[in-house]
Amino acid sequence: MKTFDINGKIVVSVDPDSAEFAGRVFDTLSAVDKKQRGLGRAKGIASADYYDLSKSTERSMRQQIDTLFNAPVCEAVFGADPIFALSGGCPLWFNLLEGIIHTLSVPPTTECRRIMKRYAAKRR
Repeated sequence: MKTFDINGKIVVSVDPDSAEFAGRVFDTLSAVDKKQRGLGRAKGIASADYYDLSKSTERSMRQQIDTLFNAPVCEAVFGADPIFALSGGCPLWFNLLEGIIHTLSVPPTTECRRIMKRYAAKRR
């Protein structure tokens, strides 16, 4: 097990050598990315509908990440900030998951590498 202090706000322990945990990280990355892209495609809908969709999407994203770590990571790290907000050209959630992925001894899946490459291209 390896312990991570995330921004001085929460400590989580993960097994970077566990194929099971790595698989859960990769699945979470894929699922949350899918939600992020869906939200991006919905920008043309009415304001009230978009607001409802974005709140619902964010709750779902937060739940998936918190479930991955079995801890309230999103509240501790992001507070009230939307986790799909951009920082350096990438969503906040991506920056968190990318940091965890880089600590894993299990190589990322092809899909995971593709997702990471797409976001890395947006970095400023």
